[in-house]
Amino acid sequence: MIALSDDHDGGTEIYATDPDGTDVRLLTDVRLLTDVAFATDPSWSPDGTSLAFDDGTQIFTAKADGVDTALVDTGRVDTRLGIERTTVSRNVSVWRPTRASNDEPTNPSVLAVDSRIDDYWSSGGYPTQWVEVDLGRPTKVAALRLIAPDLPSRTAILVLGRADGPASPYRLLHQFKGPTIFEQELAFAPRRAWRGIRYVRLQIPVSNAPVGWVAWPEIEVDRAAG
Repeated sequence: MIALSDDHDGGTEIYATDPDGTDVRLLTDVRLLTDVAFATDPSWSPDGTSLAFDDGTQIFTAKADGVDTALVDTGRVDTRLGIERTTVSRNVSVWRPTRASNDEPTNPSVLAVDSRIDDYWSSGGYPTQWVEVDLGRPTKVAALRLIAPDLPSRTAILVLGRADGPASPYRLLHQFKGPTIFEQELAFAPRRAWRGIRYVRLQIPVSNAPVGWVAWPEIEVDRAAG
């Protein structure tokens, strides 16, 4: 099934169609959630059961049949001095392909990039464990934002990146350290954006900390502007 954006009743909505162009059907009606009828940039989840799209300032998700459309990321408005500035989400990891050192069947790695903090990837095992997201192409990465689980003191949280190509080595982008509490936000932005990053890996290595089964709620990777 192919998802695309097209004109609808004076706005733009998301449609689905079979690969041969038949069975075209309307999936979204974002005017039910926002004043602007402008839905674009659809992206299917890896299992094809849902998709993400945006309206230029906000990110939405919906099931494959269009029901349960939900707003998951709102633009933030700064009205200081009477000037409105809308910040558009630059998260390029949402619903991108993932892989992991191990998955529990009920908690696959894609749950770490679904823009929800009420679910999580679980490895079902002890360190060392990792989860990795494929950004789809070399990307200029400006910031990381992680939603953490409970982790004890001295836990190392490594964020690694590598360029395109199977021979490209991983390099350490940043290291966070425990302790963390459930749903704590961890954020980091380098002074200069990392260039050419296609794969971002979060890894919990073996350490002296008493870490249980490794799991992770959410990973966000923001691209640089321009």
